[in-house]
Amino acid sequence: MMNKGMNNAHHVTISYFSDSLVLSADADNVIASQSILEILSKLSVELWDKYSILIRGGITVGKLVHKDNGPLFGPAMNRAYFLESKEANTPRIIFDQHCIDLFRETSTFSIFDSLIEVDDKYSYFSLPTCLRYITTASSLALSENKQLESARKAQTEILPKIQKIISSSISQKIKDKYIWLEAETIRTI
Repeated sequence: MMNKGMNNAHHVTISYFSDSLVLSADADNVIASQSILEILSKLSVELWDKYSILIRGGITVGKLVHKDNGPLFGPAMNRAYFLESKEANTPRIIFDQHCIDLFRETSTFSIFDSLIEVDDKYSYFSLPTCLRYITTASSLALSENKQLESARKAQTEILPKIQKIISSSISQKIKDKYIWLEAETIRTI
């Protein structure tokens, strides 16, 4: 009953289609909106660890119609799609500036400091920052369990795995993304 009550009070709507995953929450609901960051960081690590899949995306705040098993449209969806498809050209999830500013207005957002990096244009998080966050600051970091053990294992294996992919015969366009990820990993972990 408590889980149902929490879900009703701090609901995150999740939809997927094709190769896209959309998560949304009421921007005024701090627990729900910050849960999206927690979900995405854990999903990023799990997809990499189990399937060697990297993700990229965009996070914004704006008008959106997003119903469970229903419609999904609005300016926020269009902006997130633009951020993902045109701006996040490496495997990372980038924030619209007004979105990260809104997150930072909440004191509890400091929990996510180890998740977030900033470059010359965007605040973002990536697989290496997700690993850093999960193993040092997330709710998992304070407990010894299989998920934390799995994240620590993925953290020790990420660099050799990336280097193996870079040395394989892949297109230069894809190799460049892994070269970025290798540098990001060395810098952040």
